[in-house]
Amino acid sequence: MTASVPVDSTFRSRRALLAGAVGGLGAVMAAAIGRATPVLAGVDGDVALGGQNTATTETRITNSTNGMQVFTAQSTGAGTAVTAYSQSGLAIYAESQSKEGVVGYSNSGIGVRGHSYASGPATAGWSTGNSTGLLGYSSGSSGTLVAAKAKTGVYGYAAQDTTSTGVWGATLSGSGVRGDATSGLGVMGTSVGGSGVYGVNSSATIPAILGRSAANNTGVFGCSGSVPASPAKTGVFGYASQDSASVGVRGESPAGIGVYGKTTGTGFAGYFNGKTFMSQFVEIAEITAPAAPSGNRARLFVRDSGGKTQLCVRFPTGAVKVLATES
Repeated sequence: MTASVPVDSTFRSRRALLAGAVGGLGAVMAAAIGRATPVLAGVDGDVALGGQNTATTETRITNSTNGMQVFTAQSTGAGTAVTAYSQSGLAIYAESQSKEGVVGYSNSGIGVRGHSYASGPATAGWSTGNSTGLLGYSSGSSGTLVAAKAKTGVYGYAAQDTTSTGVWGATLSGSGVRGDATSGLGVMGTSVGGSGVYGVNSSATIPAILGRSAANNTGVFGCSGSVPASPAKTGVFGYASQDSASVGVRGESPAGIGVYGKTTGTGFAGYFNGKTFMSQFVEIAEITAPAAPSGNRARLFVRDSGGKTQLCVRFPTGAVKVLATES
């Protein structure tokens, strides 16, 4: 006779099987909660915050909402918001259709900083639309940036007060600001109400402004009105041609010498090609009779003759004519 199986024992077996399955799932969930699940980073997972992430292809974030930032990094302490490294290429490359590619803010530090360990530039700005490559703007309050300049590599602007500086260059022994040009102007300064270029230093042996022509042209050229061709082999050239009151070169000193010319050779300390006007006297120091001049010239001088001063003239023949003797 076959023994019958109680119905409730069958139910108990099914309930035991279900309970075992639920218990196993609970154990798995508990284990997952108890230990950190590895975060997949790179091409096949999410970016892990607070950890190292590695990828072999580009990571791109696109925001299709107009006027919204694509990426924001913030440091609430003294840390750096974004740090980027590159072995040989660009550390940061950002592109925007109509707004800024990169904006850096800092309450007390540097907004954006570039550092290069090699021969490349620390920060490069390139305008492919013939605008300004790098724009530096100083303002006491936030607002609209000054308009960029066309075809300009670096443009600095500051207009708070008379102490404002658009571009400041400093060096210990080299050039604070240097401009190079192949055929145009190396450095150009313009001003509406002040000086276009102003040079000052504290050295007793170095000039505040130095102009040098390496190709034997004019070292310093001062022009008022129209601009003529600069003369060759000229240290300083001044030109003004507006009217009869124009002055090419003006020298003035309250008690010293307004214009000083000197030569140590056979040249002339001063040369006047045209009429010469003097509103006061001409004073001549006694010298030894000079050599005879070349043809069609005469040399006026004063000499000592027995303790008396003589005013003389010497002609190309070598003859000396005494014009007056001190009485």
